[in-house]
Amino acid sequence: MADFLQILLTFPTSLFGLAFALATAFWAFSLLGGLDGDMLDGDIDVDVDVDVDVDADVDADAEMEGSAASGAWVATAQLLRLGRVPVTVTLSLLALGGFVSSFLLTWLSVQLLGAPGGALLGVGILAVSLVGAIATANVGSRPLEPVFRTITARSNHALKGEVCRVTTGRVDETFGQAEVVVDHDHLTIQVRCDTEGAQLPRGSEALIIQFDAEREAFVVEPLENPSTEV
Repeated sequence: MADFLQILLTFPTSLFGLAFALATAFWAFSLLGGLDGDMLDGDIDVDVDVDVDVDADVDADAEMEGSAASGAWVATAQLLRLGRVPVTVTLSLLALGGFVSSFLLTWLSVQLLGAPGGALLGVGILAVSLVGAIATANVGSRPLEPVFRTITARSNHALKGEVCRVTTGRVDETFGQAEVVVDHDHLTIQVRCDTEGAQLPRGSEALIIQFDAEREAFVVEPLENPSTEV
């Protein structure tokens, strides 16, 4: 027990232990309804370009440093899979991975050296523990991504301007269905054509111009010469 407490109070285990304790307390309060698990979340775009305004006399080294910093941030964000799970989950996994790694490495050093070791060994354990923390966040967040994936519902008005293909024998002002492909999804929709004298046959293409809420159908216009009623 004394060895266990000694390891917990040794750098860097104490650092990660504190972070892990705070993460545990956070999730405990969240389960009790006192905190929001997404409270630290914001809009994170991993594939962003950092625009740096520089004067004409700035040398190329400064531009390369800015590009390197941007590239390092993008690589780190992708490695931690930021934006795919809440930031609170990522931070908790980092704390967990760092704590477990540092505790095991410190325990191993005690077994080999008989003591936790000096500051230099502590820095080395910190570096390795950071790698373990990042690996834990990367691997641990993957199975959680479907849970936190946001699915944006497609509104009826979002289909305005899309081209559809008639699937029924005809489409006129009172009857008709068509198929429209949006983001590789094949949707069957109710359509009506108010073009005077037009009757769209099966297989013809039409342009969706609006959604008629009263008729609960999309209003379309023919893209080809429609057949007309005699």
